[in-house]
Amino acid sequence: MQAGDRLRGHYQQLSRDPGSLANLDQDLPNNMQDEVPIFSLPQEWLWCETWCGDEGLAKAKTIDLCNNPLTKEPKLDRARRQIKEWEALDNEATEFAKEVNAQLKAARRQQQQQQENVRAVPKPPIDADQQESEPTKFVEDAHAKKDEL
Repeated sequence: MQAGDRLRGHYQQLSRDPGSLANLDQDLPNNMQDEVPIFSLPQEWLWCETWCGDEGLAKAKTIDLCNNPLTKEPKLDRARRQIKEWEALDNEATEFAKEVNAQLKAARRQQQQQQENVRAVPKPPIDADQQESEPTKFVEDAHAKKDEL
């Protein structure tokens, strides 16, 4: 049947048409119902003010804040107007984001402070015997590695 390919091809053709509903951020039209079985969910599963009546909002399980070509109302304004819980949930999310950002900022500050403390720790002085033996040891190690190759 290749239903997915057929639907995808049909949708791509529709999306090229500037007068198509596909360009209004709408779901795939059901006009292929005769060729490919399409089972629609009841309206309560995807309520949209543009296409559904106000009486359905109370029963809506999901609300699509779809673009309304007539009002051009921003989606966040629409959410505040239509979803009574929106303000409280939005405020809660904003406060949570502030807390997380404050914790991240504090952790970064602490990490920078630790790095500065590590850099500020003076290296112990090298005594005269170590100063002479260190370069010699490096040269000896280099010769040993060369011999291994």
